[in-house]
Amino acid sequence: MYPKAYITSVGLITAFTKDFENFINSKIPERDKCSTDFFDLKNHSICNISKDSLDISSKDSRIMGKHTLMLIKASEEAYKKTGFDRYNPEEIGYFSAIGMIDYENEDLLSAVIKSMKEGQFDLQEFFKKGYREIYPLWPLSMLNNISLCQSAIRLNIKGDNCVFTPHSDASLHSINEAIWSISNNKSKVALAGAVSEVISPQSIARYILCNTNKSRVSSPEMPVDIYMAEGSVFFAIEGETTENKKLASLSGFGASFGFDDVSGGVTEQAVKSSMYQACRGKKVDLVFTHYSRQQDSFNEISAIKGIFGDDVEFVSTKSLIGDMLTCAGAFDCALAVSLLNDKMPVFINGHVKEKKYNTILINAFSVEGNVTSILVERV
Repeated sequence: MYPKAYITSVGLITAFTKDFENFINSKIPERDKCSTDFFDLKNHSICNISKDSLDISSKDSRIMGKHTLMLIKASEEAYKKTGFDRYNPEEIGYFSAIGMIDYENEDLLSAVIKSMKEGQFDLQEFFKKGYREIYPLWPLSMLNNISLCQSAIRLNIKGDNCVFTPHSDASLHSINEAIWSISNNKSKVALAGAVSEVISPQSIARYILCNTNKSRVSSPEMPVDIYMAEGSVFFAIEGETTENKKLASLSGFGASFGFDDVSGGVTEQAVKSSMYQACRGKKVDLVFTHYSRQQDSFNEISAIKGIFGDDVEFVSTKSLIGDMLTCAGAFDCALAVSLLNDKMPVFINGHVKEKKYNTILINAFSVEGNVTSILVERV
């Protein structure tokens, strides 16, 4: 039997809202529909967050990338709302999904300049003097678990912890791990969630490469319609004895694997297996799908209708806000919490029915064929 666990608060930052409180009133900025330049950063949903806004010292910030700032912002919001500071640091679990991390040109530019000889980059010059221009702790900033460590130090969390990476399924794994940590008495309470990749030329190129030669692209240059989005979402998760208000029940989790060579996506059987594990025969009112376009989602939609029938309601948020990659599953989970508390976010109004939802299923996949599903219910 799946353990009883509840979401008691949500911390969130995206390109269109800086906290969960204003989530339902957030409107998504219009994007230039005429632009076909996927490498034009303004076409993507980029978070506005700075080190100054979080009161981070210049010493600490030297190895903090934007992904760390987003992670800290969302984690702190969830942490403070539920008063987790009343627990001993060792009693608080901390679980996060973190995407790929890219260097910034400024980090290495001075080292490259010092390593130039006769107009070309020279390795001997680099190892002689150029490397000295790189901040000694810079390599640590390329490790995604360092981001969790920096946030844990700031929040004084010393309990059970883990980092999952790098695709959307990782976000649901982090939530599931927090639930079992509480169930197995490794943690009294836990923070769990995800942070997206930072949008940059490197991450955009990687996103395109992951979608090349599959049905998810209209051309090798640009995936159809779906742009990238930055953000981070974290949940305070507690057991049945919590004194905090229970916003939603985490009632089931499923995981499977199946790669479809034809579509380049996941197999129908893998999706069915994952959803069956999560639901165990329960009726589902709404499914947040991983895929967003018809040519991508044939196997997923076929699996959904095969288990829940032709009348089940399903929707994807990626065509609305962009692809949050590692954070996509966690974002859909935050949206589910909102709907289960009868709060309809403005940006999704008209894309789902205005009715009372009791049970919502979220799917999140990786590009390699990993499938995860999580069931969230009204309390």
